[in-house]
Amino acid sequence: MAEKLHPLRWSIHLGVRVTAATKPKNTLVSLFRRASLWPWPEVSLLCLSFCLRLVGVLSRPLWYDEAFAVLFAQKGVAAMVEGTISPAAENIGGAAADVHPLLYYSLLNLWMQVFGISPAAVRTLSILFGTATVALLYVLSRALFDRRTGLLAALFAALSPFQVHYAQEVRMYALMGLLVVAAALALWLAVATGRLRWWLLFALLAALAQYSHNLAGVHLVVLASTVLFLRHKKPILGVILAGLGALLVYLPWLLLLPSQIARVRTGYWTEKPGVDRLITGLLSYITNLPLTGVWLPAGLFIALFVFTLAAWQSVRALSSSRWSADTRRGLWMAWLACAPLLALFVVSQWQPVFIERALLPSGAFFLVWVAWGFGSVNMPTPVRWFSIAALLLGMGIGLLNHWQYRGFPYSSFPQVGQSLREHYLDGDLILHSNKLTALPLMYYAPELPQSYLPDPPGSGSDTLAPATQHVLELMAEAGIETATDGSERVWFILFEKAIEEFRQAGFATHPQLDWLDQRYTRVQVESFEDLRLYLYER
Repeated sequence: MAEKLHPLRWSIHLGVRVTAATKPKNTLVSLFRRASLWPWPEVSLLCLSFCLRLVGVLSRPLWYDEAFAVLFAQKGVAAMVEGTISPAAENIGGAAADVHPLLYYSLLNLWMQVFGISPAAVRTLSILFGTATVALLYVLSRALFDRRTGLLAALFAALSPFQVHYAQEVRMYALMGLLVVAAALALWLAVATGRLRWWLLFALLAALAQYSHNLAGVHLVVLASTVLFLRHKKPILGVILAGLGALLVYLPWLLLLPSQIARVRTGYWTEKPGVDRLITGLLSYITNLPLTGVWLPAGLFIALFVFTLAAWQSVRALSSSRWSADTRRGLWMAWLACAPLLALFVVSQWQPVFIERALLPSGAFFLVWVAWGFGSVNMPTPVRWFSIAALLLGMGIGLLNHWQYRGFPYSSFPQVGQSLREHYLDGDLILHSNKLTALPLMYYAPELPQSYLPDPPGSGSDTLAPATQHVLELMAEAGIETATDGSERVWFILFEKAIEEFRQAGFATHPQLDWLDQRYTRVQVESFEDLRLYLYER
């Protein structure tokens, strides 16, 4: 009789029963109670996650984006709002100065007030976000499947070079990943239980994720679209109401979003992606980039093997179980892993915004999908262990390349700063070719007076708007003639890569070096890996 009154309604992706008569067994309370009986694997994986994210934190210098985050966050929330939403330039009507919301910068400001601005201090905040993401992936995987799948997903996330990399950067991506994963867990609990508190939490997390990065919206749209596959109206209504609640919380910044979109349209550094970027996205999920030498084809083979096998396991599960709950949940993870990658690619055909690091949440869901495919779906034991070993090998290759990489843009800024301290004389001019070397050196050697030349106006590299420069109190020089006026000694800093780019374009050398060579005497040149430090005397 109860079955007739309350027919079971199944979600194609979530695999939960949506009815007032049924309650899911995998509540958070029960999950934690059962985990507390044998917590050592979970604790060990969290410790492993934290320790792996500490490796290389001090040996890898802060690069431009990280230095900007620290210098910008130091100015306080009011100044950051001014430096973000102020008009970018008089000739770009309605465009904001910057394209990022301020949740991460605001948290970083509070963090630095307590722990300081050393590289270890500022990077630890992202490390904590990244480690918390591993914990949430375990909870989500165990709630959807079982403890074994949860442990396997947590192991993959702990070792993932993609997750490790961006958990070590002073940027907002680790925070965005944490919030999107938390939103997915809250949505699943909301649909599974129908309880108001989970819907409210989902709305709040969705809003906070959007405050962390504008491209979080791609993940949230894909996440919310899941309930469209439900045949029951309550979850759809719940997502609509939660979405409206999230928009209400996000409203103050939503009103500013058009000006930030205008900024992206008028000048953004990334280019229209080709199909190859879908492959680099997949590589990021498993090995991360860059890969050097023979590691690139090896990593590509492993990435394609893992993806193909996970997809095959999904097809096998679907054909054998006829949409069982586990299969639906596994396919839900595949949807959350792949749909944002494809959506970002399609959108970027009109407005290029395709950056692999914005796919960090999808990379996390990809690992849950693989853990389900390798751990929960029937597979011969030798094949299962070979597949897991192949994935771990790919991650090992990625971690080694990540820890060893010292190329652009991670350059020897501390060493350049030390050299300048030792040889700088009062009255010397320290001039940077552009902001990419200027801001990191201003972080590592703040006591030295430094200036920098502007980016070509309106170019894709012209991303540090005058309003933001004003807030940073680091205005670019009008040009090299103005910057060097009256200077007897000039220290000039630029990337070797910039020289090569002009040579490939047909120039004999970098135009700024040519200008200095014609008016000054080149006294010495120091090379710090990919950085060049020139000393000129009149």
